[in-house]
Amino acid sequence: RASEGEDYPGNQMCTSIIVGVPFAKPDVRVNSQIRYYEKAFPGRGRLYGYIYPAVRKAAQAAGRPFRLLSDRGVMLFLDRRFLRHEIRENLPKWILRNLKTIAGWEGQVSRIVSAFYRGKCYS
Repeated sequence: RASEGEDYPGNQMCTSIIVGVPFAKPDVRVNSQIRYYEKAFPGRGRLYGYIYPAVRKAAQAAGRPFRLLSDRGVMLFLDRRFLRHEIRENLPKWILRNLKTIAGWEGQVSRIVSAFYRGKCYS
């Protein structure tokens, strides 16, 4: 939620951490959108009205450190639900190309991120 409306020029922001999939609260509006899309695209209402918006929000937040082709940064998705087929397959290709899944992540994330910062972000 803190990813909107701020600009971090240069190397001020080299990491984005997405904690949880930003699903909308399933209220009347969201349920109406799902029903609308289900009528228009049978079998895809939940995908278009609920999954796509959440994946788009997550990708936009994760991409905050990247404004130029030369920008480097770390994106951390801290939710196993990002591994679900319906979510993972809808992440942008630029994220999927470099996505690494870390099982038993304790210690590994710190090691990987530290190595990244030593070599790329502030060089």
